[in-house]
Amino acid sequence: DVRYDTQCRACFMNQAILSSVAPAAVAIIGETLIQSHPDNEDAMQIHQFIEQIIKTGNDAEIEISMPHPSAGTRIHLIRGVAEYEYSGELVGVLAIGHDITERKQMEQQMFYHASYDSLTGLPNRRMLNNRMREEIAKAERSHQGIAVLFVDLDRFKEVNDTLGHEIGDCLLVEAAQRIRNCIRTSDTVARLGGDEFVVILSSVGDVPPLERVTQSIIVALAQPFYFGYEYSAYISASIGIAVYPQDAKDAESLIGCADQAMYAAKESGRNNFNFFTASMQEQAHQRLRLIGCLREALDKNQFEVYYQPITCVMSGKAIKAEALVRWHHPELGMVSPALFIPLAEETDLIQDIGSWVFRQAANTAKRWNELSGDD
Repeated sequence: DVRYDTQCRACFMNQAILSSVAPAAVAIIGETLIQSHPDNEDAMQIHQFIEQIIKTGNDAEIEISMPHPSAGTRIHLIRGVAEYEYSGELVGVLAIGHDITERKQMEQQMFYHASYDSLTGLPNRRMLNNRMREEIAKAERSHQGIAVLFVDLDRFKEVNDTLGHEIGDCLLVEAAQRIRNCIRTSDTVARLGGDEFVVILSSVGDVPPLERVTQSIIVALAQPFYFGYEYSAYISASIGIAVYPQDAKDAESLIGCADQAMYAAKESGRNNFNFFTASMQEQAHQRLRLIGCLREALDKNQFEVYYQPITCVMSGKAIKAEALVRWHHPELGMVSPALFIPLAEETDLIQDIGSWVFRQAANTAKRWNELSGDD
């Protein structure tokens, strides 16, 4: 603790401060910090802090990092308390210091783990949302656009399942670095989880430069990944692009639009990119509705089985039949298998549907055998 008079001169200090803080924080009794340590920025900062309390008469706190001769850089929280006579006259300031280095380091570690991906070191979803809001606010002020790229690694699951999760993790780290190398330092790349990344390109103007950046990411990720002499892997990337403010005006919607555009790129053959359009939004709504209906279709007995006979070329007789599932929705009518089968596979409902078709076909075959008199 150090007590200062109204001229910012040190008039008392305890022994603990002499060993716990940097010399720049300790004034000679009867002198100000500036007099004791001329041209020292730390001393100047503390002096101005004390001076401000004397000027306003209000208590205050300040955090300051100071190099210690034997303990490295330490962070101190200094609380300045204005002291008054019984008459109400300000007579000085008592500065009470606490070493909070360990606490600040723990806070920084907690912030890092909460904001960054532990594997790649990239911003995570939480930090991405913060960056998105900052970039949108900046774009509004500057009347410029930003672009969001949703990057999904094609065939990553095959690498993970075949070569193991350790190799898969190495690939993700290398992929993250390759994406970083394709963008400016002012841009952001984040990992959402799994094999999904999001890139924020700030101050976006014309489409051609945006296409060039996207294509460079595709080319970079298509190059082989080497893991020592024993393993190598080849993947590709599907990328969806959404632009602010044309496609959406908030962070969540922009990422959603880019995600939809990425699925369109994946469906068109992978290893390419796609821009978001309004028609994609409508398709996405229809797709979500169809998935919801699909989950209810089994419980509500909306599926039907049609049998396509397979005939013998020589005899012309039907020797067996292929069971085909059809979906008869009460409002949508007959839904094409080209629409609902991929959705069933994506949502893992295909196994339940397949089991239902198998049971229906087995029961039908049993009835046919009974009617024909076959064993």
